Amino acid sequence: IVEPSEPNSDPRLLEHLTMARVARAAHVSRRTIYNVWPSRAHMLEDLQADLVAERHRLIAAAIATHRTWDGGLDIARATGHLVGPPHLDPPSDPGLAFLIEPGHERFRGLWQTAFLGTIDLLRDGLESYLDVTRRRPRPGITTDHIALIWGCLIAGGRRLRRTGASSTGAFGDAAEALAHELTVSDE
Repeated sequence: IVEPSEPNSDPRLLEHLTMARVARAAHVSRRTIYNVWPSRAHMLEDLQADLVAERHRLIAAAIATHRTWDGGLDIARATGHLVGPPHLDPPSDPGLAFLIEPGHERFRGLWQTAFLGTIDLLRDGLESYLDVTRRRPRPGITTDHIALIWGCLIAGGRRLRRTGASSTGAFGDAAEALAHELTVSDE
């Protein structure tokens, strides 16, 4: 759909995504596209919402998949799952295209909501880990703080994979160490 003259030559990448180009790529009429989305802005918002929903599904699945027998969470394995195993091709993040237009109010609002939803998912997983391990955040630290750092660690691992790094296994160990170092035992 996007055919810039040089890679990365246009900082307004989303401007190249038009209703006409989508219609041509899908081999349908523009009217068909407008029947689905009344405007280009609606189409982009829908795309962004789908990207966010997919990211949240991946996080929820990783947390659900790596529950321990006692209902806790294996943070190291969940992190490894979210960063991705080194034998897979590096994942791309199409959502980053929306960051090119930081002044777009609707995109910014959707990303803020998505960010808060991501922190909620990570916090819920972290709380199950803390309940089972009988730990709580250190004074002055909240589970939201730890979830934010955990999310940054996951994002960093994914970005490292996109650069072609062959091993990201240390991110799971780092996440577990982080959860342990920023908490104290209840006992």
